[in-house]
Amino acid sequence: VLFVIFVLGLLKGRNSRRAAQQAAKLAKQAASSRIVEMQEDVLELPKNAVVDLSGKIPESEYVKLMKTFRDADTMISRTIASYTDIDHSAGDPDRPGLSTEEYEKMEQSYKALVDNLQRAKEMLDGVTKTAEEWKKKIQEIPNNLTTASKNAKDALGKVHAQRDRGFPVDK
Repeated sequence: VLFVIFVLGLLKGRNSRRAAQQAAKLAKQAASSRIVEMQEDVLELPKNAVVDLSGKIPESEYVKLMKTFRDADTMISRTIASYTDIDHSAGDPDRPGLSTEEYEKMEQSYKALVDNLQRAKEMLDGVTKTAEEWKKKIQEIPNNLTTASKNAKDALGKVHAQRDRGFPVDK
C-alpha cells in the first residue's frame, strides 16, 4: 500500500513538473514571437512620424514625443537582452530534471518579458497616434487661416455697413 502511494506521489509530481515545463516552453515561445514582431520595423513608423514633426510643433511636445519613443526603444532593447540572458542561463525549459518551481519561475520570467514588450508597443502606438493628431492639426492650419480671414473680412464689412448707415463705430 505504501509503495502504491509512493508511486502515485511520484506520478503526480512528474505530471505537475511536466505541466510546469510545458507552460514555461509556451511562455518562452510567446516571448520569442513577440521579440520577432518587435524587431520587424515596429520602430520605423513612430520614429518617422516624430522626426517629421521636428520644427512643426511646440518644442516641448516634440521633446515629450521623442522621449516616449526613446523610452520604448530602450525598453525593447533591454527586454531582448534580458531574453538572451534568461535563455542562456537557467532559463531553458527544455532542460530536463528541473523542479516545478524552477519551471514556474522561468514561465514568470518569460511572461514578464512579454508584458514589457506589450508596454513598449503601447507606448509606440501612443507616439504614433499623437504624431498623427499633430499632423492632422498642421494640415488643418491653412483651412483654419482661410476661414479666420474670411470671417474677419465679413465682420469688417458688417462694421463698415453699420458705419455707412450712420451708426457710430469705434475704430
